[in-house]
Amino acid sequence: MTMLVCSGLRFASDSLATPLKARYYSYNTLGEFKKNLFCSGHHSFPNALSFGDATLVITKKHKKVTLIGLNRPEKKNAVNIQLLNELETALTKFENDASSYVGVLYGEGGNFCSGYDLEQLASEEQSKILLSSSLIKRYVKKPLVAALSGYGVGFGFELALWCDFRLMEDTALIGFYGRRFGIPVSKWSLRRLQCAVGITRSMDLLLTGRGIQALEAHKYGLLVDTTQCGTVLGQALSLANCIAKFPQASLLADRAQVHELTFNPHESELGSIHEEYVKNSELAYRILTKGKQIYSISSEWCWKEMTMSSTKLGANMGF
Repeated sequence: MTMLVCSGLRFASDSLATPLKARYYSYNTLGEFKKNLFCSGHHSFPNALSFGDATLVITKKHKKVTLIGLNRPEKKNAVNIQLLNELETALTKFENDASSYVGVLYGEGGNFCSGYDLEQLASEEQSKILLSSSLIKRYVKKPLVAALSGYGVGFGFELALWCDFRLMEDTALIGFYGRRFGIPVSKWSLRRLQCAVGITRSMDLLLTGRGIQALEAHKYGLLVDTTQCGTVLGQALSLANCIAKFPQASLLADRAQVHELTFNPHESELGSIHEEYVKNSELAYRILTKGKQIYSISSEWCWKEMTMSSTKLGANMGF
């Protein structure tokens, strides 16, 4: 078996890195990603996707997907105040980028996130800032995929639960390891966990603080799928590209409705997103079928016009 190794990211050879049971993809996105990622004959990164930034959170784009990387590999990507602030900034930029539809959250150096930085937690002032962060409460307006490798424990597990999808390497480990240090878990994370696995398994993971690997996590319903060691980032990118190719207006409206029905954060905001979409979709349908004529236009145009200018079109056509 041949492996490509660079900065803790490993991609298996094409024969092993098959897309997730081929159920999402009609093209070899992972192969394209590898071709763009590595220079020919070397294991260095090209300028188009360089991961050597000095910041603690790296953001790079691949087509319509934004890669958001936690970059404290020497600390197994433990979250300190600076990383937390940079992550919030990166997420805001991602949300405001009209050309980016899906985000992939991952960790540099072979680990997703090992939780809070214990050195900062030892400081009363710094621990208050970390534990009172509003990040986990935040409703991100676009889908997020978590690519779990190595340790995804403590606050790292909470970050994974916060994302819409989780992919996990077969050698990775997740769990509430903060139980060992008396670190509380956000009620938002507990609600997401309970919705995913039920109260009995939630109590098991929460009160024992034990770690579980990919097969057990998948059995519990925490994961979309498992991947081989070293391939999770490529697989997560494949899934993200699949989501990004669909009409986004209906996708985001339905996603907002699921969040409202399941987690109920900012109910009025999420409800209005879905109601506005339904209103626009009905109007767009009347516009497109006026006079019993069915127009042969692409769905991409249809949904774009529906969200951007359906009201204007309707007014001009007498609705």
